[in-house]
Amino acid sequence: MLRRCGSTIATALSLVLIVGASATATARGRAAPNSGDTEYESARRVYYALKGSAQRQRFRHHWIKAIAAFNRVQAVAPSGPHAAAALFNTAALWRDLFVVSRLGSDGRQAEAAFARLAALYPASALADDALLGQARLVSAHAAERERAVHVLGDLLARYPGGDMAASARTLLARLGVATTRPEARAHEGDDAVGAIIGRSDEEGRARPRLTGLKTWGSAVYSRVALYLSAPVEARLVDDAGEGGAATHRLDLVGATLAPGVLGRHAVTDPLLTSVTVTQLDSATVRVSLALESPARLRTLVLEDPYRIVIEALVEEGEGPVAAAPAVARRPRVVLDPGHGGIDGGAHAASGLREKDVTLAIATEAERLLVAQGIDVVLTRQSDVYVSLEERTAIANRAAADVFVSVHANSCRACKAHGIETYYLDTTDDRYALKLAARENATQEDRVSDVQLVLADLAAKAATKESQALAVGLQQRAVETVRPLQREVRDLGVKASLFYVLLGARMPAVLIETGFLSNKREGTLLADKRYRSAVAAAIATAVRERIERLVVAARG
Repeated sequence: MLRRCGSTIATALSLVLIVGASATATARGRAAPNSGDTEYESARRVYYALKGSAQRQRFRHHWIKAIAAFNRVQAVAPSGPHAAAALFNTAALWRDLFVVSRLGSDGRQAEAAFARLAALYPASALADDALLGQARLVSAHAAERERAVHVLGDLLARYPGGDMAASARTLLARLGVATTRPEARAHEGDDAVGAIIGRSDEEGRARPRLTGLKTWGSAVYSRVALYLSAPVEARLVDDAGEGGAATHRLDLVGATLAPGVLGRHAVTDPLLTSVTVTQLDSATVRVSLALESPARLRTLVLEDPYRIVIEALVEEGEGPVAAAPAVARRPRVVLDPGHGGIDGGAHAASGLREKDVTLAIATEAERLLVAQGIDVVLTRQSDVYVSLEERTAIANRAAADVFVSVHANSCRACKAHGIETYYLDTTDDRYALKLAARENATQEDRVSDVQLVLADLAAKAATKESQALAVGLQQRAVETVRPLQREVRDLGVKASLFYVLLGARMPAVLIETGFLSNKREGTLLADKRYRSAVAAAIATAVRERIERLVVAARG
């Protein structure tokens, strides 16, 4: 729920939905292949579902779903007729969520979205509305009075005859500023309009420090994880490079550096050549990624520990390997035994730990698949800790055809039992969100923010294939274990927001093989025969899916 000082706050929406076609504006970059009509209509439906339900407004994930829906319009058609309206609605939703949550991060997301609209779509009829919306948010902070005045001056200089001019002069008067001849401020450039990533630490703890970084990659994919001591907001900005290369920079606002992080970090990946970290000023750390080829970036934020993950993706038909002929190879699968090392996962009353169950099942599934001529990579082969961001990176670096993450479930004070399989997609299912929060080691509210990442269509490009794999795996698992567990419950296939599946560039699923918290299933998961049956089901489902993929590839 959205809570403040222990009480639930519900409020009516004040969002003004732009239901008609917005003024066409030209955005930066090349035009999208479609107008975004379908996505815009879908976003409107999500918005109306939120607007019409006070109950929905109490839960953060419904707000995030609506914001993500409008973000998707921009992802599909940044130069389309609805792009400016979608961005305006995104900003207004953040603003109204801020009224409910009182989280400063939500207010700053609203400010940033209003500023981006004015910068990207200056010809839109909504540009002056956006500047006024930004100024109103900024003016609420006494320390930001000067910035609010600058924004209002910009509005009056650029749109002196616009319908927001009178309101801008009124607000300036309240701030004690004369409005005779306002002058436009200098355009702040990309640094001012780059998308905000992450959130600030709302509890006001010590200033966040960038404590380290890791990279994984290949010729067409690179992943960089930035590890921080506390939550931090950042802005991602692209710089045009020479010779087809590019530099992308991420500014961590309000952060400092831990010893040993400053400087240039050489990278041996074919795509990512280096990561350079500098202390830009006393309150900003800049992380610059030098890429060998043009690539599109997407970002995600993970918790416990707090880290920002940046992915560089070479578009199809581009990059150093784009012209190389396809080389036939054996099918390749990445199996991910959940948890490990210091992360034991769930446990049974007997003391059996999830990390041991998942490793045993994955190792047996590996043996069966290798015997069938399929290459297998395990994300871990022993009782070691592997971060969630590294597991998916291993699959992407291996160019796997299928990714399966193996887990065992748990439920406090309940008698739940059965098998269920998940694929990555947005969801309103509270049970699925709670399970994802446990597997992600984070709060349910933070899990819902993953839907913003999924607004980038490429982040779930294999959704249909993943869903098909999940259906096949669920069916095989239930069938295979039934001789050993006649009462096995088929909990079905569901969508959820698991970090370990986020960013996978192949069909990817997560299977919960049973409940360790259930006395009967806890005993079964300790039994080698039962684990072997689950492993056989995984091997069969994976082989069947690969065979279908091969047939589809042949046309």
